[in-house]
Amino acid sequence: MSQPQSVIELSKKIEKALGEIGDPCMCLAGKDLSIIDMGLINEVELDGSTVRVSMTLTDPNCFFEYKISNAVIETLKKLDGVSDVKVAIESFPIWHDDRLSDRAKSNFKEDYDGILALRQSA
Repeated sequence: MSQPQSVIELSKKIEKALGEIGDPCMCLAGKDLSIIDMGLINEVELDGSTVRVSMTLTDPNCFFEYKISNAVIETLKKLDGVSDVKVAIESFPIWHDDRLSDRAKSNFKEDYDGILALRQSA
């Protein structure tokens, strides 16, 4: 008989799984960046076997909203210990490039440095 996994173990599995979900726009741009790398996850709550994920999209009118939400639900439901997943796409906080992980910044450093230079000259 196996021991039930701890909340900490399940939380780590959830974080790892979210880190494996590619951001669709970045995938189209040829960048291997996840929704974690892009800073789209606001909060993850674990309530028994239900996972609640609060997310912000890079654009409030993102046409990949359904694809991203579905990927989160399908991916997390595959984890042992998860029976239900609820995703809330929030309009606040507004996504900003300061939410990017260091990995994301270095992955497209040239583009990112260009964006910063444009901002500073404005």
